[in-house]
Amino acid sequence: MSAAVTDAPAPPALSRGRTNLVFGTIVLGMPLSALDRTIVATALPTIVGDVGGAGHMSWVVTSYILAETVATVPAGKFGDLFGRKPVFQLSVAVFITGSFFCGLADSMGALIAVRAAQGVGGGGLAVTATALVADVIPLRERGRYQGALGAVFGVTTVTGPLLGGLFTDHLSWRWALYVTVPPALVVIVPAARHPGPRRPVAPPDRLPGRAVHRPRRRRLFRGRVFTIAGAAVTGVGMFLLSTLDQRTTVLVQSVAMFVLGAGIGLVTQVLTIVMQHTADYRDLGSATSGVTFFRNLGSSFGASIAEALRVVFPRARPHRPVGARRRGARSRSADHPPPGAGAAARTPADPSRTEVRIPGVGAEFSSVSFSDGRHFRKISGFPDGKRGRFDRFRW
Repeated sequence: MSAAVTDAPAPPALSRGRTNLVFGTIVLGMPLSALDRTIVATALPTIVGDVGGAGHMSWVVTSYILAETVATVPAGKFGDLFGRKPVFQLSVAVFITGSFFCGLADSMGALIAVRAAQGVGGGGLAVTATALVADVIPLRERGRYQGALGAVFGVTTVTGPLLGGLFTDHLSWRWALYVTVPPALVVIVPAARHPGPRRPVAPPDRLPGRAVHRPRRRRLFRGRVFTIAGAAVTGVGMFLLSTLDQRTTVLVQSVAMFVLGAGIGLVTQVLTIVMQHTADYRDLGSATSGVTFFRNLGSSFGASIAEALRVVFPRARPHRPVGARRRGARSRSADHPPPGAGAAARTPADPSRTEVRIPGVGAEFSSVSFSDGRHFRKISGFPDGKRGRFDRFRW
């Protein structure tokens, strides 16, 4: 029965205007999921003071991230089966509904529940938007578009806490949750105006079987050049961060974080593009959701491991030896860090206590620079001018 379902021929290429419209819709939609990850961080104390439930405060953020992570895999597969446009629209609708009821919540339990529903919509938005880029953008240009989309994602992640604090101080913490509703409404209008193709529905025996597919090795590892280089640069960045001490200046901290961000940028988008190129078109959404799922899962494990290390290895507090009567230049410099010393001057270089903020914008622009079409054709095995089997898709 499944043999009767065949891949449809590639539809005609979209015009430049329609391609820009689709990409603009994606750019407006995808950052919403990133914004709601962080926008409530600065509002949590005020939320607890208003609705109570201080013991469950962390679940306001955790429930969203968990639901977003779990929703990526089914959203990607449903996009393969029923088309990405209806899944995108449904994700936006769920996200809008969750955001609205988050602002109306009057108890901590209700807020956690609707935050989980909001996370389901956010997970569908993130994975479907990434797959849509692969649908409408040719392979030779996809690196630039994916990198630009990642840069917008990084900017949104950084500005989330700032917006949350602004709304909490000047309006109400509820507006930190309402603020994503108007952009989501703007996203759903152009998506509804342009009908997508009616894709054949796969028979029931295909529904559960291909959520995790086996890639073709000979094509998967042709992108190893930038992946290995990015991993090496990331290791160098982590080593530089481990050397921070009380005398480290802001400039040295910034250089270390830039190196780390450059390494991550060399890996992130290239892996997504390689995975999309490796998978068959009918499994494009599943491949994209797999990358997103394991990336989010790794982030969750990393945060848990960091918290466990903080409990096991409490912060070391510097102290002077008893009976010390004189302080040399070395002691004075330790007690009084030089001008320009940043956060590292207040915390000893204990790896279990080091908190790292990855410069997401720099990382994504690094991927824009190094994963453009000309370079990617060389590492993926595509000759100039040749397209992949799913380079074009009708919106």
